[in-house]
Amino acid sequence: FENLLEDINKTLNSKELLVLASNEMIDTRIISREPAVSKDDHPYDYELTLGPFEQDRLDTGEMLMLQGLEQHLAVVSELLTDHFSFLPRWRIDDVMASYGDAGASCGPHFDHYDVFLLQVRGEKQWLLADGPFTDEDLLPDADVRLLEHFPFSQSLTQSAGDLLYIPPGVGHYGIASDDSLTLS
Repeated sequence: FENLLEDINKTLNSKELLVLASNEMIDTRIISREPAVSKDDHPYDYELTLGPFEQDRLDTGEMLMLQGLEQHLAVVSELLTDHFSFLPRWRIDDVMASYGDAGASCGPHFDHYDVFLLQVRGEKQWLLADGPFTDEDLLPDADVRLLEHFPFSQSLTQSAGDLLYIPPGVGHYGIASDDSLTLS
């Protein structure tokens, strides 16, 4: 597993991630995080921009997300088939990369499905909220699916090689360190 993780880290270096983000065959998005305008707002405003992108770096607070990487990179497909084959195929959607520098995040949210989060490089601080959450708990009219209230009960730091499992309906909020890459 360590060799595969090393291969993924080399393949998905920051330059290659930005090259992949320019490919119109790959579903990409950038989520930007800005401080909220007023005290009554959510602590941050998140803005969604859909790709493809032609850029050579990310700005501070931006999280680049690339969907379906197992369809485009053999090393990611190998990760999925060799290490997650215990899951029935119908339970597997795709492999997404989340890449950003210190403070980058896609905000507090939940998913309707099982999520496995593999930290490839850097660190990510995770805040977890028990839930179960439903769509009624989301901020109305937000660009991204953000939980309106996030009463987190646990905090942990994920380092390279760590795998975190998040069940459906459990709230999670990941905040990247410098040069952080997570596969989910």
